[in-house]
Amino acid sequence: MNREEFIKLLDSGEAVRDVVARGLDLRGVPLDGVIFHNVDLTGSNMSGVDFRECVIMDSNLSDCDFSQTNFQMAMLNNTQLPRANFTGAALAGSQFRLIDLSNARLDGADLLMSMFTNSDLSFASFVKAKLQQCAMVDVNISGVNFSDMTITYLAILGADMRSTILTGTTFDTCLFQKADFSGMRLANVQYQRCQFMGASLVGTDFSNADLRQSNFKDADLTRAVLSSANAERCLFVSAKLQEANLTKANLRQSIFMDANLTNANCSSADMYQCSMNRAVCIQTRFDQAELTYADLSHADLTDAIFTNATMFRTNLHNIKTSPKTVFSSSKSLALGSDPELLEAELWLSKHAQKQ
Repeated sequence: MNREEFIKLLDSGEAVRDVVARGLDLRGVPLDGVIFHNVDLTGSNMSGVDFRECVIMDSNLSDCDFSQTNFQMAMLNNTQLPRANFTGAALAGSQFRLIDLSNARLDGADLLMSMFTNSDLSFASFVKAKLQQCAMVDVNISGVNFSDMTITYLAILGADMRSTILTGTTFDTCLFQKADFSGMRLANVQYQRCQFMGASLVGTDFSNADLRQSNFKDADLTRAVLSSANAERCLFVSAKLQEANLTKANLRQSIFMDANLTNANCSSADMYQCSMNRAVCIQTRFDQAELTYADLSHADLTDAIFTNATMFRTNLHNIKTSPKTVFSSSKSLALGSDPELLEAELWLSKHAQKQ
């Protein structure tokens, strides 16, 4: 089908179905609100075309040029778009389901409130794109380039991030639930107010990173590096931090309740007012750490080292220690076990067992 025949079909007002029209130049043809079903427009040039609120299903749009197009509020389902060019396109509010966007270019595109589900974005480029309030659920983002962007309110669920390119990228208030960042070097990056619940961060390098007010609940940070990171007011509840490096990190008012810090290194870390209730700190190093007003009640401090740590009013209620646990001289300024509280806790424990 040639250009004239295609335009005539559009003029009929019917949905465009079962059409093969490869390599067409459709620049200047209005396509807003059009329904495409089982259409093959491979290699066509539609740069600058208006696709607002269009519906594209079961189609092949491989290698098409959609640069500077308007795809706002469009719906695309089960469609092939590998190597497509969406540079500078307006895609706000669009939905992509079961879409192949591998090796596509979305540099500078506006993707505000767009959604990608069950799609292949491998090796796509989003350099300087506007990725705000977007969702990517069950997507393949291997090799995706997110460079030179400020990304806010992005939700990426269960994705493998290990080969993504994040040079010069800032994430703010993003969700990375159960995502895999293991082994990545993310030094000096900004991840403020981000959610890493259940994420795999094994061996991830966050040195000098800005992680303020982020949530690492149930995350695996085994052997992760957070040296000199700014992790103030973060949540590490039930996180795995075995052998993690937190030296000189800013951890003020962070919560490590029920976390496992076995063999972690918190030397010279600022842990002012940290909550470490029931934390496992076996052979953990706290030498020269700031622990003023920190709560280590019920923590397991077997063989832990607190040499030269500041422990003014540190709560050491009902802690577990060993002959190899080493405290600083400032332990005398810490708070020991509260007998009345301990008696109440024992009573509650017995009462709960009877129930």
